[in-house]
Amino acid sequence: MKKHTAKICWAGWLLAASLPLFADGESGHAGLFLRYGTGGRALGMGRAFVAVADDASGVYWNPAGIVGAERAEITTLYSNLYYDSQFAHFGFVLPRPRENVKNRLAHFLIGPSSAVGFGWVGLGMSGFEQRTATGQLVGDFGIGENGFLFGWARETMGLWGVLQYGLHIKLVNQHFSGLVQSAGQNFGKGGRDWSGGMDAGFTFQPIHTPILRIVSLKYLLPLRIGVAFQNLIQPRWSGPGDRDTFPRAIRAGLSYRFNLKDWFSSTWGITSWLEDVSFLLAVDKEYITDLPSGTYFGIEGQIPVFESVFFQPRFGMNNQTENFSAGAGLSVPFTHAAALRLDYALVTHPHLPVDSRFFMTVQFGDLKGPGYFKKLARRPENTEKEARNHLLRITALYPNGEVDFAAGALAGFQDTRHARRYFELTGGLGRADYLLADARQLLKEYKIQRGRKRATQAAEEYAPLFMQRDNPLRDRELIDFGEALILSGYANDAIEVLGQVEEENLRTEFLLATAKRRDGNLDGALERFQNAIRRYESEQDKNSMVSLSFIQSGEILLEKQDYKSAMLYFETLLRNHDKALDPEYPRVLIFRDDYCLDDARFLLGLTRIFDGQYEMGAAGLIETHRFYPGLEYGQVVADQAASILTALSSEDWKELDAIARSLYYGYKQAQEVDAR
Repeated sequence: MKKHTAKICWAGWLLAASLPLFADGESGHAGLFLRYGTGGRALGMGRAFVAVADDASGVYWNPAGIVGAERAEITTLYSNLYYDSQFAHFGFVLPRPRENVKNRLAHFLIGPSSAVGFGWVGLGMSGFEQRTATGQLVGDFGIGENGFLFGWARETMGLWGVLQYGLHIKLVNQHFSGLVQSAGQNFGKGGRDWSGGMDAGFTFQPIHTPILRIVSLKYLLPLRIGVAFQNLIQPRWSGPGDRDTFPRAIRAGLSYRFNLKDWFSSTWGITSWLEDVSFLLAVDKEYITDLPSGTYFGIEGQIPVFESVFFQPRFGMNNQTENFSAGAGLSVPFTHAAALRLDYALVTHPHLPVDSRFFMTVQFGDLKGPGYFKKLARRPENTEKEARNHLLRITALYPNGEVDFAAGALAGFQDTRHARRYFELTGGLGRADYLLADARQLLKEYKIQRGRKRATQAAEEYAPLFMQRDNPLRDRELIDFGEALILSGYANDAIEVLGQVEEENLRTEFLLATAKRRDGNLDGALERFQNAIRRYESEQDKNSMVSLSFIQSGEILLEKQDYKSAMLYFETLLRNHDKALDPEYPRVLIFRDDYCLDDARFLLGLTRIFDGQYEMGAAGLIETHRFYPGLEYGQVVADQAASILTALSSEDWKELDAIARSLYYGYKQAQEVDAR
């Protein structure tokens, strides 16, 4: 039996209520029972939950988060604590209660962008003896405190991101059941005390926030920011002194979900099971009136066990209430419209025994996930803004099975500034097109390594589609894939891909020829280049792929030492194709100056020298500098002009041949570097 006077019992009650929470000196402030903490996820994560708060315990941690719950949810907790005290919690959240409500006020309060919730927290002790000052027993009594939290939240969407804001009104109650009034002791009417207050909070998930647009959506969407303001309207217990007023607090936090499939390359051999694994990291910082600030950190894993069954290990620490905490949860669906989650949290304290708590959460009703927002987005009565916002909500829930649909639809809206970011998020053809366009632009700027890297990334997007049993790639996409493979250094694979193009065209012929040449098949490449010239020379594209087919045919023949035929191709190119290359020519051959005429005249001079036409060959080299002084090979010849003229004037054909072979070696080296 506990033998104390009523006043001693009152002091013991405050101590019992506060020690488990604030062993480092926070006891003595009113309302500490509301800071004991609840929710298996939150406690297992060391109370770092203000930027998460998307379940039934969200009413307690940050009312804004409850609109992010995907189902109606009920959670319960009952725990025997220290000093014969009991702690209990009940939470309920109903996200997006009414989909089709027409009344404007009702639509705002309980429509498809709102949520309501309720929470109850109770802490109590019983079995106290009450005695008078003279020691006379007057009866037993119990002590308890209760908090009733009525929460509401709303979500607003925009290109910048997802903003959720909410508040809860709380009623708090303190009572002394069975307490007998006696002389000199006044505990108020019936030993009860009621008060009210209000908390508020918000969360924000960036999408196209300007300062963060440099970050790919894939890595930005898992970020959430949360802030909660506690006791904006402060409850207080009746009695003298500021100690009876609930202290104000502000808590700000960040959470980030690491989806493993986004951080590990598929080439590393990660299995499909690991692709569904994610880890949620959260950190909070709290500032409380007249108390030391708190820092909280937590992590939660999500690991698939079976289909729709997830195991969730947790760990956390903070400098305020626990040394560290740990826990785990198991989420199991038991019908198509309901699921059960069992949670366990192990909480340690610097000076108190380990506290184990078990939680049970029931989720029920229609799932308010990506499929729900897809249905809303397809409503015929939607304005474009409403449809866009529903699609943005699907995107914000990344990763999910509807992201491809949402991102593709969003990229088609009038505001296409962010189309690239949507395609980067989903991958596939859309992203491949942008990556290949980037590669071409970088190569046009002669940023070869970066361009090759972009082309490789583009090829990685095309490849899974090409490997499907029913290959969905059309001719244009197959040709783009082939070009990306050539730029990436996979000429043999490019030949296989381009071989599946059904309708022949100049670009296919040119790319196939280039791939065969890169693959070492000179005869096959020459045949394809000749086909390109024969079939398409009369078209308007003479100055790009046809011109490049001429010069590559001449190069192959020069390499095969068929000098007469090589000269024919170079001479025809110089005679009939006297313009710069089209700016959009396939950059599997890179020209710093967008001209191949200086290359052709340069190679013609070299070929004549190799064929024994020394004087004509030397003159041709000098003409390269004279006709094209500002182009690449005009400048190359300028550096050797004196040596060429000296060998020509002295008729030192051996020296001239050595100069020509040195120049040809340099030309080949430059080609190989560009090809790599």
